[in-house]
Amino acid sequence: MCRAKDFLLNFTYPDGSAVAVIDERNRYYQSVAAGRGLHALSHFPDGRRFCRIIARILLDRLETSGRHPLSSVLLASLVDFHRYSVEGPESQAPQELDRYEARLVSGAYLMRRGPWIVTLSGIISPPWEGNRFFLDRYTYLEIWHEKTGLLIGGGNTKRQPQIATVLMEPSHGALDFWPRDSRITAKSDSAALQLNLELFRARLTLKVLDSRRLAISVDFTETADPILWPNRYECNLQLRLRAGEQISTSAGETLTLSSRKSNYLEEQIGSGIETAQWSIQVPPGSTSLRFPFIPFFNYDIDGIGSTGSAVGILSAFTTDPNESFEYILKVK
Repeated sequence: MCRAKDFLLNFTYPDGSAVAVIDERNRYYQSVAAGRGLHALSHFPDGRRFCRIIARILLDRLETSGRHPLSSVLLASLVDFHRYSVEGPESQAPQELDRYEARLVSGAYLMRRGPWIVTLSGIISPPWEGNRFFLDRYTYLEIWHEKTGLLIGGGNTKRQPQIATVLMEPSHGALDFWPRDSRITAKSDSAALQLNLELFRARLTLKVLDSRRLAISVDFTETADPILWPNRYECNLQLRLRAGEQISTSAGETLTLSSRKSNYLEEQIGSGIETAQWSIQVPPGSTSLRFPFIPFFNYDIDGIGSTGSAVGILSAFTTDPNESFEYILKVK
């Protein structure tokens, strides 16, 4: 029970939603993920504080929302927590700390620095081809900020390699996007994920610059010589965008996102995009945006998700393995 408590506390955002990039079953959902069985955590001092945080979030929603603010499951969980929780001393939960780290031995690392929470996942697992409930692990990055919530990421998908965080289209053969092994290193305010794939290596580095800015760097190493034409390397970031949202680009365009599939080309994006809450500088001349992209939904028999689950895919490509992709994410 103590191990389960530690996992839950370390990989739950301060707004109650769960870190999704490490999850093989569920994508990100902006709701309290730890609603059920809260009273079990009340056997531990930090678990009691975590219960208090989650209960406060649920009660605030109950007070400020409309006629049906909470599901019957969450309401029942609140009642169970009130009836069966164990009273005792409390200690700080990770959600209250300005600086902490958490690791999974399977290959994941979470870092909080002030308002930023960054998660890198290098968990390696083979695809479950015959089981739609298990998602494919080829997204590795999630970024959350206390002013905006989740900014980049949202979890895994299935049979959609076109949103793999890194991939390579060789001059011959099929796409290479399945990692063989990984290694995570962290120092001070930065963390890096090294991925070894069949035909190339990739390195993702994140560094918190200050309370409003975060840098992302993606590097490739070519291990398979091109034969017919240069190998093509790609980086894809999932952006939390919504239909109806308006974005502006450094190329001088103002775009209103709709539920109709659109592909905004490199000349439209330029060197960055900006929303009402945040902006991101991107590799100029090689970055495009797709919206809406609807990830696989493993609880539908056909895997078709709703438009509400759509994300934007920010894609940058190069045929020069010595070129690095540099991004600066800024919260207003």
